[in-house]
Amino acid sequence: MFNTQETQYKYIFNSFFYFLVLLFIFIYLYFIIEILNNFAFSIDFHTKVSTEDNRKIIGSDFLNLWLYGKAAYTPDPGRFYNQDLYHQKLIEINGAFFGNNWSYPPSLLLFMAPFGLMSFKLALLLWESLSVSLFVIRLRRFMLNPTALMLTCLSPASFITLLCGQTAFLTTVMLISLFITLDSVPVLAGLLIGCLTIKPQVGILIPVMLVASGRWRVTAIACLTCVLIIGLTTTIFGPEVWSQYYEIGLPTQTKIIAQNNPILLSQMQTPYSFFRLLNFDLQKSLVAQGLFTLGAALLTFWAFVYRRKAEPHLLMAHFFACSAVASPYLLSHDLMPLTAALLFLMVQNRLNRFENWATLLVYFLPVLNIYNINILELPSLSPIVPVIMVLLTFKLYHAQAGGVSVEKTAPGRGAQ
Repeated sequence: MFNTQETQYKYIFNSFFYFLVLLFIFIYLYFIIEILNNFAFSIDFHTKVSTEDNRKIIGSDFLNLWLYGKAAYTPDPGRFYNQDLYHQKLIEINGAFFGNNWSYPPSLLLFMAPFGLMSFKLALLLWESLSVSLFVIRLRRFMLNPTALMLTCLSPASFITLLCGQTAFLTTVMLISLFITLDSVPVLAGLLIGCLTIKPQVGILIPVMLVASGRWRVTAIACLTCVLIIGLTTTIFGPEVWSQYYEIGLPTQTKIIAQNNPILLSQMQTPYSFFRLLNFDLQKSLVAQGLFTLGAALLTFWAFVYRRKAEPHLLMAHFFACSAVASPYLLSHDLMPLTAALLFLMVQNRLNRFENWATLLVYFLPVLNIYNINILELPSLSPIVPVIMVLLTFKLYHAQAGGVSVEKTAPGRGAQ
């Protein structure tokens, strides 16, 4: 009788799971149709970047990146950290603006300078082609599973990244490559960490991981790379570009994040955004985020000290989950590394029933939260990210030594 009842519960549970999968796929397809209806015909290929509102530009986020490249060849490029001057530039180029601002460090000027020599259309085409190619090549070698690769490439995070021309494809490639080369090619790992400083929120816990795992050689190379990037940026663009970033750029970005804007907050999958959407004031939301950040940092430290020989893909997924929780400013597309790592574990049948449910929610979270918050006016679903962090922590706690590394390199304690 018990077995029969248990089978019935299992059948009901699995049926509801697959129902949710179909429902989320329907919502995702509706989202794609709705978005493409607004984006597909908005670009004027003959005159300006767009003849309509900047919200409808294909590659709207890349427009921001591209203007770093354009500014690299102008006097005083740091002047665009002034939002009013930047908006004037956007209106000059585009005829409209979306409230964009320069939020990246000045070092991005170095990386985007080659794209500044091209027109926006050509630069966007090259950016998308390069990003997608590297993403697919890296994930194909990492996952070794066509199903996991296909699901990752079709994920909402991938769609948003492709549509907006964001950096998530490249940052995912860098983060996964970083884990793969930590022990086998520490110089490359250090270089990748240094380059990731152009988007520090995605690697916020990397220093904790390096210290906990004792990878001092990688740490030294990463620090040297950071100094080199800062030095080159200062030499080429002048020291004032850094003062403009700290005195104008960062306060502007902080002001934007502090605003209780449901549209922006629905795209932020962090504890901070969750509490802000519950109408907590700024100070309480920041305190709550601080506690989550501290907890994620402690779990990361514990994982790389006491579970450094656990299965490396699990350790990587745990790190990506902790990083997502620790960052106060993490947009939907920045969930790409966590999404890829979870899908790998799911396809390999390494997740239990509850972890599969959490993975399903993380996968569709970028789309679900947009409708959940802005249309249904319900609380954010972003707490699923801390939930998956806790689930993976318990999994690590009970884990045995992995024995097989990610491309022969486990992300545990190095021998440096």
